[in-house]
Amino acid sequence: MNKFRKAVCFAAVIVLMLNLVNLTAFAADRTKTVTVDKSYTFVISPSQFPSYMSSPSSYVPPTYYYNDGIYKGTLNLTYAACSAPTSVGKDLQVTIFTKYSGTVTAPEESKTITYSTSYTYVISPSQFPDYMSSPASYVPAAYNYDDGTYKGTLNLTRAACSAPTAVGNYLQVTIFTDYSGTVYYK
Repeated sequence: MNKFRKAVCFAAVIVLMLNLVNLTAFAADRTKTVTVDKSYTFVISPSQFPSYMSSPSSYVPPTYYYNDGIYKGTLNLTYAACSAPTSVGKDLQVTIFTKYSGTVTAPEESKTITYSTSYTYVISPSQFPDYMSSPASYVPAAYNYDDGTYKGTLNLTRAACSAPTAVGNYLQVTIFTDYSGTVYYK
């Protein structure tokens, strides 16, 4: 009986470890380390060349924004070297070769958001009590969210009617709304 308990406990530990590995793998899939090679070409005076040769990192950006359409992030300069010069008339042309490295991140497959918007109406005074008591009846029950990266249908979770302002013989009211739900990476 004692061996059976140990076996069950061991199996439970293995299942738990596999679940943790899966969670770690999912998180790891959203990030990766990348290195990008870039070069910058300059036309300089001969008197500037020693400075470019001795301190090439001073003449290039310290960071590079990486975006391959899925993974995005800021990379840091890790290497800079200046080429031998070539003559361009009285000046010199040099190229600084660089490497930028860092961790970039992919968007989450889905996320829960709340989106706020408002709707403005011009109504007759007799309609105002209905708008005030039941504002959700006068706005869409769902909102199709699309920010260019995430897309999904959100459901109305809050609606509140503003105090009216007079517009001639009518009233202007604004209904403030919140829509919430899960959106998915496109």
